Amino acid sequence: MGVGRDVEVLAVLTLRAIKGIGDVGVTRLTSTFGSAAEALRSYPRAWEGVVNRPQPDSSSLGMAERRAEQVLSDCVATETQVLLPADVGYPASLRDLPVPPPALFLKGRIPDLSGAVAIVGSRRATAYGRRVAETLASSVAGSGAVVVSGMALGIDGAAHQGALLRGHETTVAVLGSGPDVPSPRSHRRLYEDILMAGGVVSEFAPGTPPAPHHFPRRNRIIAALATRVVVVEAAQRSGALITAECALELGREVYAVPGPVDRPNAAGS
Repeated sequence: MGVGRDVEVLAVLTLRAIKGIGDVGVTRLTSTFGSAAEALRSYPRAWEGVVNRPQPDSSSLGMAERRAEQVLSDCVATETQVLLPADVGYPASLRDLPVPPPALFLKGRIPDLSGAVAIVGSRRATAYGRRVAETLASSVAGSGAVVVSGMALGIDGAAHQGALLRGHETTVAVLGSGPDVPSPRSHRRLYEDILMAGGVVSEFAPGTPPAPHHFPRRNRIIAALATRVVVVEAAQRSGALITAECALELGREVYAVPGPVDRPNAAGS
């Protein structure tokens, strides 16, 4: 007998809430038992050897279930959808990742991502970099493709703004916070415009604040959603280069916009 989707969503969120399980553990448990719900029903006797950590006790499991119920309640309150890898609406390109996000949180909608282009780069962008990013994004959106970026200051913001010049179904933002938490706060208006023209996605539940370690994880999703990645102004140590590296590992095409050879913020590109 199949598992109802609502039951499976709650089970996935419960597994995610168990400390130390992580995406790899959730994916392994779901694959081993055929569903997250069945994995929970098989706890604890059958988990041995499936996840490499001490098994959670019943109180920890109870806390995880309550946390999952709270996440679902927050999703309802913030009009956020939860997408699982088996769902029709889950972006197919994310399945190219070694471990796709077991749950993806969406506000707005995800336009057709075939031919999508990610445009990323420095937060401390020059006027030249912002102008190039906006022009490129406008051209990409004008050709009918979606622009994907991370809504950060600098290049990311300029890319979204360029896409928005072309109207609806033009851009998707991937956040390092919950999908209902605009980051940075100064981009709240941009965030609202993106919601009107496309969608905002995150692997972090509603209400999750941004944190430094969230952004490298966010970057792999940007790379996976796109068919091509364009780096506009990136320093030698840069989140944009993490996105480019992820894209190359996934077999995506990567491009770089030339910058002044003596400018540190163009050294990476």
